[in-house]
Amino acid sequence: MERRGDYLVCRIAEFKYALPIEMIIEITESNKLQPTTLPNSLKHVRGIVNFRGEIIPIYDLRVFNHLPSYRDNQRSLCRTLAEREQDHRHWLQELENSVVEQRPFTLQTDPHQCEFGLWYDRFTTDNPRLEEVLRQFDRPHKAIHALAKQVEIMLRQGARQQALTLIEQSRHTTLSDLIALFEQARQEVSDYSREVVFVIEEQQQKIGITIDEIIDAITVQESDLMLSNEIDESQLSDCVISHGDSVAVVINSFAPVLPPPLVADEESGAFD
Repeated sequence: MERRGDYLVCRIAEFKYALPIEMIIEITESNKLQPTTLPNSLKHVRGIVNFRGEIIPIYDLRVFNHLPSYRDNQRSLCRTLAEREQDHRHWLQELENSVVEQRPFTLQTDPHQCEFGLWYDRFTTDNPRLEEVLRQFDRPHKAIHALAKQVEIMLRQGARQQALTLIEQSRHTTLSDLIALFEQARQEVSDYSREVVFVIEEQQQKIGITIDEIIDAITVQESDLMLSNEIDESQLSDCVISHGDSVAVVINSFAPVLPPPLVADEESGAFD
């Protein structure tokens, strides 16, 4: 098969795919489509939509590759942020309880070692608005953990009531700032999406394929193609091309994504 020509390079999770532009009928934003789900369909079938008067199925390429869907990824990140917010509500309450009950405070005091700190220090995103919100966490997050040391010093000086007053003030300032940032971060995660749907024709039918985002447009020559034994038939291709510091899987058919055809039983006429 002739495979030289113009391609769009797309991202699905951390993987890259290159798709011939001539295969694409139209590109539309995923959030503009509201697929109707089908009972007993394959997991990667997101549903069907009316596309310009024609009913077409939408296939989720993430799920086909045994990855969480784009939306599931968003929901998972929102859950993580909600859990880390609750951690810090609990942290401050436990600090107060330790002072009231005159017992040692045993929770994490290093902002880089709490669960949020460990996540925060290694998390990256291509969402610039979320990135800006996360940048604002640094000051209040370090400040809330610094309270433990301040309270410890006050208790050594016998200033127990002043320590409780400081904790209460921090609840309405530093913790309140953190809570607002967690809420803002979750909103940015929910609102942001670069996921698009490629409408293509495969086996004489139009279908929609979801991808995370388009990252490049390139021209491919036959000499650019590299055979790869690590790509099996279920993964849509047998070759890759270099792209930046990685490779992109070259797709020329989405046939493996389609469900198997219905086969009629010879005796009953029923379909399997």
